[in-house]
Amino acid sequence: MRDSLNSTDFSGAIKLLLAHPAHQNKRICLLEGGDDEKVYARIFENLTFHVCNGKTNVLSVLNELEKYYPTRLFGICDADYDHILDRTRLGAFLTDENDLELMILSSNKDIIDTLCSELVDQEHRENFKNNILTNVFNIAYQIGIFRLINSRESLGIKFKGLNYQKFIKISNEKVKLGIRSFITCLLTRSQTTQAINRKELLMKYRQINGEVCKWQMCRGHDVTNIIAITIKQLRLSRDGSITHKKVESALRLATRGDDLSQKNIYLEVQKLLGAVDTKPATI
Repeated sequence: MRDSLNSTDFSGAIKLLLAHPAHQNKRICLLEGGDDEKVYARIFENLTFHVCNGKTNVLSVLNELEKYYPTRLFGICDADYDHILDRTRLGAFLTDENDLELMILSSNKDIIDTLCSELVDQEHRENFKNNILTNVFNIAYQIGIFRLINSRESLGIKFKGLNYQKFIKISNEKVKLGIRSFITCLLTRSQTTQAINRKELLMKYRQINGEVCKWQMCRGHDVTNIIAITIKQLRLSRDGSITHKKVESALRLATRGDDLSQKNIYLEVQKLLGAVDTKPATI
């Protein structure tokens, strides 16, 4: 039901929320999804969160309502490729890294250890952490380049619902991306062959490869999917039902209240709330 709502529906609901006596002295923070709320609610106290089902809806609602409620309404969104492309978003704070998952992963080296302990059997953890995970990020980086090209040039390539197993090759503990099969998959499912062909897309990919920080280029959804596929296919866990959702859940659970306290987004939101020195919520 909630998935069928649009920005107009969310704007109406938020107007009612702002007018309600229970929220008259509170700021309302708009978020992309419910999983975001599970993390941000631990970090920022005295905020009312409202989930708007996606970045587009968050920005549309802010564009409509922020001028009427400049001190009471703001949003937190994944940066995606806005930092790389130097885009600003009215009324919205952007994650320091590409998205919330990457911001968490970059915040504290202990996060990786906790994630490995939760997902990978003990005898495989060191190899996974020191070797396999590097390959995972390399693949996510490569996929991220195509996402960046698509965002920068508005090609209309469809990434939603990708079947990662079609283009990720795993053998002898080596994890690689089949670039050509990946490009074929993108162009076939997106029907963008008139806008760009395989040769042009590959050329643009090679021009960018390696020039951007991995935390800005990789996307959390890609990282968690590749981790899940790798663990299952290499049999690194006795749990044969690991999915990207389980990986994302483990990542959220590994996050402590102060892990993001040095991030710009934390400092900016606390400044808005008039509590720069306020300690993060205790988890």
